[in-house]
Amino acid sequence: MRPSPRSAVRPALALLIMVGAASALLPRAAHAGPATDVCAPMQEHAEASGSRVGFVVLDLTDGSRCSNRADEAFRTASLYKLFVLTEAYEQAREGTFAWDEEITFERLRPATDDRPAGTEEVTVDAAEAARLMIQISDNDAAEALAERLAWAAVHAEPARLGLANTVLGGRYITTANDIAEFFARLYARTLLGPEDDAAMIGVLLDQRIRDRIPWFLPSSVPIAHKTGRLETTANDAGIVYAPGGPFVLVLLTESEETWDPGYHAIRELARIAYEGYAEGSATPAPT
Repeated sequence: MRPSPRSAVRPALALLIMVGAASALLPRAAHAGPATDVCAPMQEHAEASGSRVGFVVLDLTDGSRCSNRADEAFRTASLYKLFVLTEAYEQAREGTFAWDEEITFERLRPATDDRPAGTEEVTVDAAEAARLMIQISDNDAAEALAERLAWAAVHAEPARLGLANTVLGGRYITTANDIAEFFARLYARTLLGPEDDAAMIGVLLDQRIRDRIPWFLPSSVPIAHKTGRLETTANDAGIVYAPGGPFVLVLLTESEETWDPGYHAIRELARIAYEGYAEGSATPAPT
């Protein structure tokens, strides 16, 4: 059984939105809209944050956008797991992989009163491994699933999707523009196709890590997103179903000594972006 949200996912309105390839160190916006309104304050905060910040805000209703350092390379951290997910859906569709296959991996076991710390073997089906990988960013589940799919296939996935500035294997780098295009096409159901894209959005909507983009947003706002974190890297990216309309928000950060400044930058930039979309009828997420 493929990973899915607790209820079936209905396809949203298919908007053929593609992110332009050009980038800018300075923000840019097309047309008038909320993304344009929040552009200047987001740029100012990004440059004053103490971190190097690449971001994209892409309005999924009118196509307006704002970007900053959007073609600069950033480490993917766990955003690479998005491509493990898409590769799994592709192989499942081709019949070379099944969601009910068993995936086995080892994980650290904490010490208890009865036994010392150590490792334990965990076996779950592939659908559960995918959920763990996305929703709690489980590294062990992700690596075992990628091993089953073949790392070479996972590494080739960004190029197959046309995301030329995302490189997996060795460097593991991406750009805000590439990740924005990924989510725009996912929303439009043109990444892998309507059924698979809807199912992947369902998995992303049930994200359990809520310490970055959702931090200052109302808890009632659905967000289909994926986080990433390494020593000095903090990322979060996805689709925000705001009252004023859905938008893609990609926030990639690199700091000097720890990820902590990046967390603060992401939280504040997400708050500013959301302010432009806070008014209006609630945007229903796919259910």
